Amino acid sequence: NDAVARRLLSMSRFVRIKPELCITGGVSKNHGVVTRLEEYLQMKLTSLSEDPQLAGAIGAAVFASLEYQKSKETGSSL
Repeated sequence: NDAVARRLLSMSRFVRIKPELCITGGVSKNHGVVTRLEEYLQMKLTSLSEDPQLAGAIGAAVFASLEYQKSKETGSSL
């Protein structure tokens, strides 16, 4: 848990973190990782749904749909 939390902390340095940070993905279901990351960041992390793992999948589906629609309009192939 600590190793994963430290890796996430390291990657977080590339983005601006603000209070009310939301965590998604499969790792957000790991209470140990979330607790350690909260300790390192000194803030509470929240999840937007019962299954935060779906956030990436839903985002990918929306992106793919938009790209598909764009390719139909321009007549290009994906």
